Formats: sequence, structure tokens, C-alpha cells
Amino acid sequence: MPSKHVVTGSNPVGRAIISDPSKAHLLGFFMVILKSLF
Repeated sequence: MPSKHVVTGSNPVGRAIISDPSKAHLLGFFMVILKSLF
């Protein structure tokens, strides 16, 4: 988990997602769907 924060910390979009837990949850769900498809 800490490594993910480091990666997204340098990204403005990542910071916005981290500041909003609900968006982080949606992003995580979206990533799971992408991984299952590809």
C-alpha cells in the first residue's frame, strides 16, 4: 500500500483520488475490472 501512495503522490490526479476515499474505492474497483478483462 505505501508504494502505491508514492506512485500516486507525484501525480495530481493521484493526489485528488487519495483526498477522496470514495473515488479511490471506485478507481480500485475499475482497476480490478481491467485486470480481469486483460
